[in-house]
Amino acid sequence: MGRSRRELLGPGGLVLDVRGRPGPPSLRFECAPGGRLLLRQGERPVLLGREEQGGCTREGLFVHRLAGYRSPLPPSRSAWQRRPGNWVHRYARWLEEAPQGGPLHEGRWLLGERHRFPTYVWWGDFLRDWPGGHLDWCGGGWEGVVPLRPLSPEDDPRVKAYRKHAREGMLAPVLLWWVTLLDGWVILDGHDRAVASVAEGRTPPCVVLTRVPDEEDWRRTADEVTQGHERRMERLTARPPTPAPSGSGTRWYGRTATSCPRCRTSAPPPAPGPSPAAPPPGTRSPVPRCFNSQVTDYDVLRVFCAPNGGYGNELGVVRDGSVVPERSDRQALAAKLGFSETVFVDDPERGVIDIYTPTLRLPFAGHPCVGAAWLLDVPELVTPAGVVGARLDGEFSWIEARAEWAPPRTLRQYPTAAQVDALDVPPPGEWIYAWAWEDEAAGRIRARAFPAATTASTRTRRPARRPCSSPTSWAGR
Repeated sequence: MGRSRRELLGPGGLVLDVRGRPGPPSLRFECAPGGRLLLRQGERPVLLGREEQGGCTREGLFVHRLAGYRSPLPPSRSAWQRRPGNWVHRYARWLEEAPQGGPLHEGRWLLGERHRFPTYVWWGDFLRDWPGGHLDWCGGGWEGVVPLRPLSPEDDPRVKAYRKHAREGMLAPVLLWWVTLLDGWVILDGHDRAVASVAEGRTPPCVVLTRVPDEEDWRRTADEVTQGHERRMERLTARPPTPAPSGSGTRWYGRTATSCPRCRTSAPPPAPGPSPAAPPPGTRSPVPRCFNSQVTDYDVLRVFCAPNGGYGNELGVVRDGSVVPERSDRQALAAKLGFSETVFVDDPERGVIDIYTPTLRLPFAGHPCVGAAWLLDVPELVTPAGVVGARLDGEFSWIEARAEWAPPRTLRQYPTAAQVDALDVPPPGEWIYAWAWEDEAAGRIRARAFPAATTASTRTRRPARRPCSSPTSWAGR
């Protein structure tokens, strides 16, 4: 095959416009009646799948993998990792030149670097079991990782060598292929490198391969989205503005991790019922996913996260609040998602937002406003309580609001930040903020929040999820 035309997207990405491959690729999925599917490499089957039918129509997928998968890339060499060059272009060339084994066929393919994933991808839904496994679609989607060969143990000599590369930041990226049929990633190359990175507590560096629409298709979709947005903006512009409050305010700031786009849930939401506990950071909310019904898209942000983007308190954000206009429906959806707060954006240009916990509507809350300010990048947010000042300052998002808007909490000061870090999670009771000065002159503190009703250690969706404590980084004046 000749070289495909490349559309450059900067140093970290490109689009391959593959032509001259009209037939089925060597690595391909085949479907059969009864929810059965087969992944074949050449004539060799490497994965069998059967849909699990249940209460939300498609509950998940049982998979069984077979030995014999071969990577379409040449074997990794240490010299490549010492002099890496541009991995995206290198992987693109190898995929084009692969005589067999790859998934490329006629169309447009996006290859791009990716260094951050939601925590659950590698530490919850990395399918380590062999040969069987289950992909759980009924929790708001899956988005995990499926290896195509058995994973080596962490003390394997090859994995140990890769772990050294991972610590030095010189590990060649794992090649992932996004498969919509699975609602997840398939490892095409780099199984041992993925094991090494995870063993070191690091997110594996990746190059991701995704099939993208042809230009005519995406332009048509973009035009439809633009027209719908313009109609919504005309309706929202007619709403009267909310007056800004006067007086002194309180300032919050926090790091916010990259959003996880296009999580989805059924719409319209069901009638309100008992509220599920909010999931711990890194887990997905217990939302039934019905593929044959209308969907409501939402983003998941992690607010007050660590400097490396880890941990944080999850926040659901419905960017298009007009799809859930009624308060009762919003309350039901917030209960269904189960986050500590869910934000509905009614006007992204003016920053008009509506905040709900699983059980009630809030006029104001700091954590949702920090996340919404980062996502919308607006100078102010309009909440039912009043106008909240907002700004971005490097890696931080700042908000300013009146102190009386915040609900009362029990504050406990400790002598050192290390003592705050060493605290055990207390039994359920009052809502506690434990804090200590890190640098009093600079106004910087270390704080941890312990909710009243339940604790992070008890809120798990299933054993595969690993709960994390949440280092918090907020300040008040």
